[in-house]
Amino acid sequence: GTKGGSREHEGSGKGVGKSSVTGQHKGGVKGRGQAPRKVSKNKGICFKFLYGACKFDDCKFKHIKSSRLTTEEVAEILQELPLREFKTELRDVIRDLNIPKCKDFHQRGGCLRAAGKCHFWHLTDAITARWAGFDFWCDACCKGFTSDEQMDTHLKGKSHLEAAGQQPKGGRASGRAAG
Repeated sequence: GTKGGSREHEGSGKGVGKSSVTGQHKGGVKGRGQAPRKVSKNKGICFKFLYGACKFDDCKFKHIKSSRLTTEEVAEILQELPLREFKTELRDVIRDLNIPKCKDFHQRGGCLRAAGKCHFWHLTDAITARWAGFDFWCDACCKGFTSDEQMDTHLKGKSHLEAAGQQPKGGRASGRAAG
């Protein structure tokens, strides 16, 4: 075995040393010793750690500060958020990452990245929009809004009325985001 420098090579904490396809060790020190914890046992990101609520020293998930997330880790978070119970504390951390909307998805009609690999918002429903900081959602237009005033202005607008198939004095088609 080797001493000293081997841990620096293997343990950068970003999945180095593990093949995503086979799970076999690659490129570093194989061997008799145990791989660093971050490489071998942590699966996924600890969402509770992101907002300061994880109590486990030996958590089975990766403890990563939000400021140190890679684009791949951001993509992982964005894919998993809609499946989680809404927590304002976590939403605030995610909002502070300033993740933009995916231009390909929202302006060109489809994302060029593989499913689950995009590190930008794909706002498709009220749940995802709420995680992105939009507490109000219009189903007819697939648009999120941050205030009741914005939502009301939108609901009276020509583009919304056309999308909703309503005449100008119609009622509210959408409202506060669920969750």
